[in-house]
Order: sequence, then C-alpha cells, then structure tokens
Amino acid sequence: MQNPTPARRFAGLILLIGMITSGASASVALAGNTTLSLQICLGGVGVAIIMLLIGGVLVALSK
Repeated sequence: MQNPTPARRFAGLILLIGMITSGASASVALAGNTTLSLQICLGGVGVAIIMLLIGGVLVALSK
C-alpha cells in the first residue's frame, strides 16, 4: 500500500474529528443537555479549523 499524502492524512483527520464530535454532541443532546452539546460542536469546529491550517502549511511545504 502506498504512503498517503499529507493532504489525505489531514483530510482524514478532519473527518475523524467531525465524526467524533458530532457523535459526542448528539449523545449529550439526547441526554438533555443542549448547551453542552453546542459547546462540543463548537469545540470540534475549532479543532478542525486548526487542523486545516496546520495541514495547509504542511502541504504547502511538501510541494
């Protein structure tokens, strides 16, 4: 199997962050705590944006 490119790695990481945070926030929302659910969602978006910026820099440096 070939080594994945940095762009593919960071894209997978961003998708993983989105899936984990959406699952966690959905379970918290079903438990009845919508404020914490929104905070988890916003935290996941923040982490995904940071990973997007770091990934963009690393992809630019690898070219």
